[in-house]
Amino acid sequence: MRRERKKDQEWFNELHSNDKVIEVIGTRLLRMSGPLKIECFENCFANLEKIILRKLHLTNLEIINCSRLRNITLSELSSLESLSVCDCPELTELTELKFDNLIELKCSNTSIKKLSFKFCPNIMKLDCSNNDKLVNLDVSNCPKLEFLDCSHNKLTILDLSNCELLFKEYEKKSSNFNYPYGLKIIRRKNLVIVGRTASGKSTLSNVLADTQEFEGSERSYSVAKSFLKKYFEWEGKFYCVIDTTGVGCTKLSTKNVLDKILDGIYSMPGGISQVLFVIDERFTAEEAKLFNLLKDSIFEIGILEYTTIVKTKFSNFKDKNKCDADKEQLHNENEKIAEIVRSCRDVVYVNNPPINIDIIDDDDRITVENNKKIRQRSREILLSYLNVACQERYFKLKSWDELHKKIAKCTENENLSKVVESNQELETFTKISQEFCTFI
Repeated sequence: MRRERKKDQEWFNELHSNDKVIEVIGTRLLRMSGPLKIECFENCFANLEKIILRKLHLTNLEIINCSRLRNITLSELSSLESLSVCDCPELTELTELKFDNLIELKCSNTSIKKLSFKFCPNIMKLDCSNNDKLVNLDVSNCPKLEFLDCSHNKLTILDLSNCELLFKEYEKKSSNFNYPYGLKIIRRKNLVIVGRTASGKSTLSNVLADTQEFEGSERSYSVAKSFLKKYFEWEGKFYCVIDTTGVGCTKLSTKNVLDKILDGIYSMPGGISQVLFVIDERFTAEEAKLFNLLKDSIFEIGILEYTTIVKTKFSNFKDKNKCDADKEQLHNENEKIAEIVRSCRDVVYVNNPPINIDIIDDDDRITVENNKKIRQRSREILLSYLNVACQERYFKLKSWDELHKKIAKCTENENLSKVVESNQELETFTKISQEFCTFI
């Protein structure tokens, strides 16, 4: 019987019920739509080990009781609103879901270790209970999530930074939020580090996160293709530091610039807690130009309340009188710099001397140990400040959601240049990013 004379479900069962691997990719002639159910019964789908579904118009997908199923790959299912994956004990991998229209998902009784829904911004109901190997759950971009059952698994920590509705259910101890005993609920503070190359920006990121994972050489910035991110905890507070590409790097292609913008938006779904604008010994004209360009073209005026100038390489950073005197001098510099300083939340002073020097003798060893102590003191000063500065509110650009959709559409288009040129807002963003190589 010809496929068009049958329902999609009947056609699918007849064609694939004995397959080990099911791969269905929608085309102009193959347009599966509506609900689809893949369930093992009476030897149907009994051999199934892998499912790949792409470019289909499914609205509801159920995958049930497939005892041999190990891998599910779902992509470009733009109409999918409901997904259920249950009683598949051998299933270890469900690809990162990217469905704008997904509202409800149930995933239970599997061997999955990691689930991510950060690209499902409209999901409202999520049941991932009874997955006894689940150790990582990402709902960091689910502002509409109002029901979550993540009980009976191995989760120890859950970030609800951008889940206002669910966090309220947590505070009310509501039955709409079921979780394992001892689960630590956190809300991270997002710190965005911006500045020119060689200003001490990446060193500051290393000091904040107590790591050496951020590269600091000018060469690394000249070929940088993405921002770097690190999570850390300090005195019971959880932070995410994001080190952006420094000013002065090699120009990037249009697509790379758009990818950076898109990555940046996705990396901070809950918004910004504080922007740290890094300068070194002097507030130069180049830094003033960069700051004003970001303020006038990308940042909205309200973000200045969330912006702190961090002056590095300040040897007297522990002397409050010296810090106040320098701050006063900044206020009395030329009017452009003074206006910038007054518009920001504050100026913080630190000193982060190098610790990766070659040790030849005891003098070098003592120098490194002293520099470590200086950096630790700088860390304490800055994090004590951020503990007060980063309150519960997050700053989110009003245009972020709309911009994300535009960029996502553009990156799927083969002729990016023409698309960008036809959109004044994106063209402005692109020119700014190409000139100054910031991802925002």
